[in-house]
Amino acid sequence: MLEGRALDGGLRALARTIIQENLTRPDLSPAFIAGQMHVSRATLYRLFDPAEGVMNFVQGERLKAVRDALADPMETRTLSKLAEVFAFSSVAHLSRSFRNRYGSPPQAWRGERRVVQQTNRLAALQQVWKWLRET
Repeated sequence: MLEGRALDGGLRALARTIIQENLTRPDLSPAFIAGQMHVSRATLYRLFDPAEGVMNFVQGERLKAVRDALADPMETRTLSKLAEVFAFSSVAHLSRSFRNRYGSPPQAWRGERRVVQQTNRLAALQQVWKWLRET
């Protein structure tokens, strides 16, 4: 039977899984998460660092999901659509939160990632051509 830290670790992992699986839900809240876990909100709050908090963790996970989407060269959704999908109240809220977390606005970040990806593809292509010339 799990007790103490092991129990808290298991519950924390469960909470993180529930959060990850529900990032797109606008109603993702401590009450929702606690209900899915069948624990009290007080228990849920105790599982997270008091400085971070449950909803700060949720927002951080949503921002990571947006960041990952923006880094995907196949991703074509607009920032407005990403804000809607990941339950941000507005594009301005997403942009402000993203800039605070990652140091640059999401559109600039997307542009930087695309330049890096194109540079990497070009370098790989040059390696292939070099190899072909040498063989």
